[in-house]
Amino acid sequence: MSDWKRRPLRLYVSFHPRSRGASAIAQDIGHSFRGRRTAGNPDILGVPVEFRSEPVGIADDGPGAIDVTGAEHTGVILLLDDTLAAEGKDGWKTFVRDVVDRTEDVSRGSVTVYPVALTLRGRDFGALGEEGINAIRYYDWDETDRASYSRTDRLIATLTRQLCDDLRINWIAQDKPGVEFRLVERTVPKVKIFLSHAKTDGEEFTKRLRMRIHEQTDLATFFDVNSLPPGRRFAPRFRDEINESAFLAVHTDEYSSSEWCCREVLYAKELARPILVVNLLEKGEVRAFPYLGNVPVIRIGGAGNQHLDRAVARLLDEVMRDLLWHRTVNELIRDSGGRIRAYARRPEATDIAYLLAQNVSPELIVYPDPPLSTAELELLQALLPDTEYLTLTQLEAHGAP
Repeated sequence: MSDWKRRPLRLYVSFHPRSRGASAIAQDIGHSFRGRRTAGNPDILGVPVEFRSEPVGIADDGPGAIDVTGAEHTGVILLLDDTLAAEGKDGWKTFVRDVVDRTEDVSRGSVTVYPVALTLRGRDFGALGEEGINAIRYYDWDETDRASYSRTDRLIATLTRQLCDDLRINWIAQDKPGVEFRLVERTVPKVKIFLSHAKTDGEEFTKRLRMRIHEQTDLATFFDVNSLPPGRRFAPRFRDEINESAFLAVHTDEYSSSEWCCREVLYAKELARPILVVNLLEKGEVRAFPYLGNVPVIRIGGAGNQHLDRAVARLLDEVMRDLLWHRTVNELIRDSGGRIRAYARRPEATDIAYLLAQNVSPELIVYPDPPLSTAELELLQALLPDTEYLTLTQLEAHGAP
């Protein structure tokens, strides 16, 4: 049996326990990456997160050591503030030095460190200052709308984006042991976002969204007005771009009436891309496009920066979830000899249509929790009656093939 149950990612968050601000931020990070379990946003990521913090009253001891053997990739988030700078003694400095020494080419990217400077004074603590290691400058960010999108929300999105890059770099480095790690880093492209929109009523919003992405991140975007050279055919270029991108649909009143928008959605479904729908409906639709469902949808309150940031952050959640899912099931699928197909979202009739078009009939389709409803299962089994549908949890309970 392949080792498909091994975690692809584990996170550690380290902070000085006398810092209430750092402790609160650590709790938010843990809540976000472990998984949001509200009715409207079920468990998304499920990443194990552990805290490492100096015990109160033991001035010379640092936090407990991290375990880099429990997952393929280990990320260490260091929350740096005035309290740590003033009270972090030799044990803390040893901890930070140990983390720094494990990273980058030493581990071929399997251990990464994310220093987060909550204050200017905390930025260069210990080995971080000695080695000239760049930190996320949390202290330098404005917080104009705390209720809608706070600095901590931005931090979590920034960490998610960087982790998506670093996970892919690490996994490619593992597959190319003879290639210098820094060369691998330079060849892995950044996450790209395909911005799907109807020109009649979605273009202005999408332009603002694209501008905001370029102002705040190093993410690439595909926006056909600016990204498609003249004289090129739409269909093959759009399909190729979607195949390399996360897909964000700006769902306005005219979106489902656009032939190209509908085609783009179907490309994204066929190619199993991470998808997010941003709902901007105002008056409504004459006919809803039936294949825009079965993906996350968020409703935002306009084109303010905080709303744009929230949309990008939610799409990055989907990119992360997709990466972790496929890494988790990769060996299971590879060793099945074609008997198993895996989908990073719950399977739907369009997925079965694409399988039938290829004359493919897998014995088993695996997908994330929660299980499909009885009504959905009955529909899928009517299309592929000899295929079984199980979540990964159900598969484990049955005994993996």
